[in-house]
Amino acid sequence: MKKREQRVYRVLIVVRKALEELNVEIARHRAGEGRVSEPHQLERFRRQLVAMEKELQSGNLTGNHVGMGRAIVDSWSWDSPLSELLLAAEQQYLELLR
Repeated sequence: MKKREQRVYRVLIVVRKALEELNVEIARHRAGEGRVSEPHQLERFRRQLVAMEKELQSGNLTGNHVGMGRAIVDSWSWDSPLSELLLAAEQQYLELLR
């Protein structure tokens, strides 16, 4: 595997983990036990992560699926493991564009 392909694969793993944990939080909200944010914002983040995942799989990165970081930094608690995971996914995705 080429170095670039390895980087993409590592970011894909982080994006998938973020998506998995985000789905858990969405389910919590549906059960009335949400811990962070609001369902509409979580669903928007989910769409962004799914789009990132598709781009990473195809190798055609556009950089159009960003903005989670700003929303998280502005309004989420820093001690949330989900916020750390979402920020890592977005940051690593953006690093691939450089």
